[in-house]
Amino acid sequence: MLLKAGSSGEQVKALQRGLKMLCCYSGTPDGKYGGGTETAVQKFQKQQGIEADGIVGDETWHCLVEELFSLGTALKEQGFYKGYVSGAPSVKLYEALCAFQRARGLQPDGMAGAATRARLFRTGESGVFPLDLGSKGDYVWNLQYALFALCCNPGGMDGVYGSATAEAVRKYRKRYGFPDNGAVDSTLFEHSKEKFGGFSAHFVKRDIRPLQRKVTRMPI
Repeated sequence: MLLKAGSSGEQVKALQRGLKMLCCYSGTPDGKYGGGTETAVQKFQKQQGIEADGIVGDETWHCLVEELFSLGTALKEQGFYKGYVSGAPSVKLYEALCAFQRARGLQPDGMAGAATRARLFRTGESGVFPLDLGSKGDYVWNLQYALFALCCNPGGMDGVYGSATAEAVRKYRKRYGFPDNGAVDSTLFEHSKEKFGGFSAHFVKRDIRPLQRKVTRMPI
């Protein structure tokens, strides 16, 4: 692998796409290795602690693939990337990143900046909330179980925040006096957890046993 100023073609376009996903390139991938691409490569090389010569050899390319592999794995875990994760800067990976951003109410620019990474890699609860239409994962799954147990049927417990879950949340808000402002923040989430009886460590894991015990004690 050797790409440098003056190179052109699909490999350069893929390189630009990868650099864009990693917030080192802000232009539109055009397959032409010009000054903007060289500057983006140097920025990435500095971040990786390797020689910032603006030339993409094997070391720079491998670093790029490693970073994109981490990104692709996180997108796959949250259900936005299907298939084998290779770390290649593919159109499929770029589109998955944009789809994730749209689902989380972020600017779908295909650049994994701080806000996107906080939600994607779930850096603390601030990276999880708010939960809203399109949200996926264990927090949604547990919210759905709490809603179900509290007689606000979300239509299914699949970890996907769809229209039925949104309707169940509206019902829950009305019942407990929360304003009907759409998304589920950490306050409403913790309230549902408390009303359910608490899950302790089980609450963020897909363990149905607490629900089964709770439901068997519910009056008919």
